[in-house]
Amino acid sequence: MVVNLRNQSGLTSIDLTTDYGAAFPRSPQDRYDAGRWIVEGSLMVILLHVNSGESLLCTLKGNMHTDVYTLDASGLILAVSQEEYRRTH
Repeated sequence: MVVNLRNQSGLTSIDLTTDYGAAFPRSPQDRYDAGRWIVEGSLMVILLHVNSGESLLCTLKGNMHTDVYTLDASGLILAVSQEEYRRTH
């Protein structure tokens, strides 16, 4: 799973893996889930709201990047530089 994280300096991207046993719920664009770093930049927990109305904590392992993830017109995920992202969004 790839996501963008908003922090004090802007956006950064992160590739995340989890051992969550079900299909990871997909958030609509511009929806945010609450999360907290356990180990800055590599291990976090997020509060997921699943379809049944339940909430649960999920542990994620990650690798941070300086690029930002975007969707192109065909729905493909692209990694773009911070500068390009600022120019186009």
